[in-house]
Amino acid sequence: MGIVPSEEAKNAVPVQQTSLVAHKSLNIIDIKKKDKLLQTNKQKITWVQLDPNGLCNAGCWFCPVKYEGNNKAAQENMSIELMESILKQLDAGKGDFVEPLMYVIVPFNFNEVLLYPHFEEMLLLMRKYKFKIPISTNGVPLTKSKVDIIKKYPDVVGRINLNVPSAFEEEWAEFTNFNPKLFNKVIDNIAYAVQELTDWTSKAKLCWMFNHIDEDGANEETGWGKLLENAPNIDLDKENGTLAKTMKKFQEMFPEIYYEKNHEILDRMGFLDRVGVFTNQDYIKKHIKKDKTKVIGCSFDGENQAVDILHINANGDVHLCCQDFNFESVYANVKEKSLRDIWYSIERKKAVAEAYNTFCKECQYAVWE
Repeated sequence: MGIVPSEEAKNAVPVQQTSLVAHKSLNIIDIKKKDKLLQTNKQKITWVQLDPNGLCNAGCWFCPVKYEGNNKAAQENMSIELMESILKQLDAGKGDFVEPLMYVIVPFNFNEVLLYPHFEEMLLLMRKYKFKIPISTNGVPLTKSKVDIIKKYPDVVGRINLNVPSAFEEEWAEFTNFNPKLFNKVIDNIAYAVQELTDWTSKAKLCWMFNHIDEDGANEETGWGKLLENAPNIDLDKENGTLAKTMKKFQEMFPEIYYEKNHEILDRMGFLDRVGVFTNQDYIKKHIKKDKTKVIGCSFDGENQAVDILHINANGDVHLCCQDFNFESVYANVKEKSLRDIWYSIERKKAVAEAYNTFCKECQYAVWE
C-alpha cells in the first residue's frame, strides 16, 4: 500500500475532487426571490481556478476532451503578463473581494498544465504573490526537465496528482487515446519523479488519483453512476476487476506514492450521458433531486461554486463552473474589466441565476429545494 498521508498533507492544498461531498453549501444563495439574487453580493472569493493553457494531449474515456476536443474558444496559452495581472489583483484584493487567507490557485481543468510553455515563469509568479498550486498530469509531459523544475518550488507546488488510469500498456492506450509506445515513457517519468521529489513523497503529496469506476460506484441502489453502451470494457469487481488490478500493480511498482481510489466519476453535467459513455443522471434523480424542483446552490467541495470560486480560462474568459466544459456560463473577460468589478458585477449575478435554471439541473453538485 502507499504511505498514509499526514494531516499536513491532507490539508496542504485543496484539490478539485470528483467525489460526492455532503449536500450542504456554504452561503447558498436563496433564489426564491429573483431580486434578492441580484442584490450586491459581498461573498468573497475562496479559491481560484485559473487555466494557463487550453489544451490537453490526452483523450481519457471519462473526459469530454476525448469526444469533442478542447473548446476552441480557449485553445491558447495565457500570456505571462496577463497571468501576473490576475495574480496581482487577487493578492491586492485580499480582505476586500478575496478572502484574506485565500492562497489556492488551481491551474487545471480540461487542460494539461505541464504543456504550458511558461510553466516555470508561472511558478515564479505564484511564489512572488505567495500562492500555492496543485498539479494534475497524465504523466506524458512529466519529463525529467519538468520534474527538475517542480523540485525547485516545494513552497509553491503543494500536491501532484497522477491521472494514469491503467497499469497495463494496451488498456492504458485504450483508456487515454495515447499511442501504447508512450506507456513506458510514462512509467520512466514517474520513476524519476519518485526518485527526485522526496519533499512530496515523504508527505504523501505525490498522489495517484484513480478516476475510474468499480462496483461501489456503479451499485444499482447506492452507486454514483453507471457505464453506458459506448464505455470501454471495464470489469467492475472491486477485488479483482479493472480498477483493483491497476491499483495493485501500481502500488507494487511505486509504494512511495499515496493512492486515492476515486470510483465516483462525473458525467460533466450530462455530457458523458449524451455521448453514451457514463451517467450520473439516475443517481441525481433518485438521491439528490428527488421531488424537489428548484436549484438553489452548489455543494462542490464544500463551497458554493457559483458564488465562492473564481474560474478563468486561458483566454481570460470568466465563467462559473469547472464542470462547464463548453464555457456556456462566460459572463466577463479579465482583459476588459478588473477582477473586483467582475466579481461584484450584475452580469455575474445574472449568470448564476441562468445557470441554476439550466445546466446546474444536470449536475450532481446541485443543491435543490
